[in-house]
Amino acid sequence: MPTYLDVAAVRIQHYIARTPALRLRRGASWLLSTATSSDSVLEYFTGTGLGIARNRDAGDADGIIALTVDRHAERQAAEHVMLYLRELLPAVELQAVWATADSYLDAYPALAAQRSCPLVSMPPQADFSLGTTCEECRVDLRIAGGAMCEDCLARDRGAGRRDFGVDKAQDGSEDASAIERAVLDSVNKRRSVHLRPVRHFEELARLGSVQGNRNHVATVALDGNGMGAFFTALAHTGNAELNRYISPAISAATREALTAATAGAIRPNDRTLPVIAHVSGGDDVVVSVVADRAWTFVDGFQRAFTNELKKVQLPTDVRVEMPSMSAGVVFAHQKFPYARAVRLADDMLRKAKHDTQGAQAAVCWLDVTEDGEQAPTWRRAFTRDELDGHADAVKAIADLGNTGRQTLQRLLSTGPEEEIIAAVVSWARRNGHTEIRRLSGHLDIDDMRGLAAYTRWWRP
Repeated sequence: MPTYLDVAAVRIQHYIARTPALRLRRGASWLLSTATSSDSVLEYFTGTGLGIARNRDAGDADGIIALTVDRHAERQAAEHVMLYLRELLPAVELQAVWATADSYLDAYPALAAQRSCPLVSMPPQADFSLGTTCEECRVDLRIAGGAMCEDCLARDRGAGRRDFGVDKAQDGSEDASAIERAVLDSVNKRRSVHLRPVRHFEELARLGSVQGNRNHVATVALDGNGMGAFFTALAHTGNAELNRYISPAISAATREALTAATAGAIRPNDRTLPVIAHVSGGDDVVVSVVADRAWTFVDGFQRAFTNELKKVQLPTDVRVEMPSMSAGVVFAHQKFPYARAVRLADDMLRKAKHDTQGAQAAVCWLDVTEDGEQAPTWRRAFTRDELDGHADAVKAIADLGNTGRQTLQRLLSTGPEEEIIAAVVSWARRNGHTEIRRLSGHLDIDDMRGLAAYTRWWRP
């Protein structure tokens, strides 16, 4: 009976976001991908006598090393792997869990239970108050004789110095992280184009429509719904073949959804990729996308993920709901701090799951420019099915144009419900907005507010 060991970088989004420079964030993403490659770990630990082998039943996920080890050598192996990762990723938080079971899927409940009290490795804390902090992250102390801390220096070495053959940018400015390169190559092949990565967020924002302000980006966090219950249910089937391929299938569906959604966000005149993929691990994805294509990306991702999982063949006697994908989206000026955007996107993702009990693909969002850094009390998540059902309403509100939409939002913002409806109906009648008049009699006021806010960045 094998013993399964998972060693993972945790709070990955926050780790990547600790430096403001996109180039260094790409370096961190590259380091996470290469350092947590199971093949790299196996090569490093050859001859240690710990019985470390790759767990081939686990899917590919940046930031996670999935291994099998000799029984009773779990902690020793975990500590060795953590020390190995600490050398490559000085400032990342690490955790390790392990369990013995007939299969990786059978081990899942025990591994999940341990994640509340795992073996943890934290980065060293700066404790010399007179030291000079790193000029990049402003968190840790500079190394002797340098301008950066140990972690930022590692990021710098990983950024812009990766060999991609003929596509390598000599100055690093057009290079990409590992996940970006994988998506870029797939999209270029699928769409028969020759796009390159953007150099910075300002360039990403400028890909927006010429009718817009072209200075906003969206941070999108996506995560699977009901994954724990799904894997637990499958573990009870005792189907060894199913146990072996289901986790890789989830990872493959996520990667395919990321590629499909990015390809769907491309416009005919694009010369650069409109999406920056920061994290893609298992069912966890974080990207930045030009603001007025965010809804196209989210819609494409959720649909592609669902369609990919439909291809997974479950035995006829297995009664389990396939997972779906929820999203949290934050729209903000391209100069808005990325670290704060990531935290807010996580908040919106949690709200999307909370509002729907994680039962369906859903999305919740925050528009920092209009809402500030806290969503209005009436804001709720919409499920994918609800947005499909409201397609005519979204189009009708979008057809009002920016001025008309703002007028509608102002009418919806204050007063008792009866007065709001009367004001909207009167305004719609005077201006010939027949569909808006109809909607005011069928939609809840908060839903109308939500759809009006949704259409600010919606494009057909």
